[in-house]
Amino acid sequence: MSMNHQPHPGRLVKSADRVLEILEFCARQRHPVTHAEISTALGLPISSASALLGNLVDREYLAFSPEAKGYTIGASVIALASAYLRELDLPQLGQDAVQALASLLEESAALAVLTGKRVQVVARYNWVQPLMYSVQIGDMAPLHASASGKAILAFLPPQKRDALLTSYRFDRYASGTLSTRRELIDSLSTVRDAGFAYVEAELVEGIVTLAAPVFDVRNDVVGALSISQPTPRLRLDRVSDMAEVLCRHAKALSRELGARSQTPHSDAPEIGANVRHST
Repeated sequence: MSMNHQPHPGRLVKSADRVLEILEFCARQRHPVTHAEISTALGLPISSASALLGNLVDREYLAFSPEAKGYTIGASVIALASAYLRELDLPQLGQDAVQALASLLEESAALAVLTGKRVQVVARYNWVQPLMYSVQIGDMAPLHASASGKAILAFLPPQKRDALLTSYRFDRYASGTLSTRRELIDSLSTVRDAGFAYVEAELVEGIVTLAAPVFDVRNDVVGALSISQPTPRLRLDRVSDMAEVLCRHAKALSRELGARSQTPHSDAPEIGANVRHST
């Protein structure tokens, strides 16, 4: 018997669809939700909602709180999520993402993670052409001078970011390298507003890099997806499109890691204010 997993008109099982709607609705709430709230929000008849809620509680996909008279996500959902997370491999997922990104933009792409007070490349795809920027697995870069470092720093909890910047050395790498903590903090505010980091001649002369944060199931930033381009090939009218593609791929990778759609970069970024030119 062949199985067709693609949606097919007329084959939608309404009860299954409603179960998923209930679970998704409860997962989005920050407090127990009542039977009436669920019925109203999803447009379900009271009787239908009662039967579905009862089944979900019995199977522990929902938990009912007598005190709050409401429902929350149950232990069975957590077990399913844990099984999914066990199979995740960030470098492998990242490799697929950087290859797709590099192929679309025809430039070198990488995924970096925080390692101490630096970022380290865990996946990369170098787009080969006469003038190119090449990165290797294991390459390290400073937080203050790299687009990936800034993309990660900008979305870290303030306490963790402050700890990383305690006794931090602002070594100079290129003509545009930031030299003070105040400059870095100001630039991180711009990164948060735009949803991505833009670095030109701050780590390597003649190279522009854009990086967008990647989030996990807890909506914690766990890395940064980046695209690099030599300045002779840079077209300012293309930066906006590059950033949009980059952010879209970072969002897709975040979803694979279990991040919710409310991640800080879920909306298309406002391009322009984040573009910083260095000579």
